[in-house]
Amino acid sequence: MIDKKKRNYFIKLGLSIALITIIFFPFVVVEAGQRGVLMKFGEVQDQILGEGLHLIIPTVTKDCDEWKTEI
Repeated sequence: MIDKKKRNYFIKLGLSIALITIIFFPFVVVEAGQRGVLMKFGEVQDQILGEGLHLIIPTVTKDCDEWKTEI
């Protein structure tokens, strides 16, 4: 059985990694002439991201792909 010190260490390590992920990777950039498609819990969403900077929740939402549009 894992003692309390090791268990607390792993809990703190996991929480630190989760916090770093949420803090440092919450933005998605969609380049000019492209569109972003969002996936939430593995399902494609109806919302399409236009050009620019978008705030997302990295553990829940994923920018799955970008498509180039030509006129």
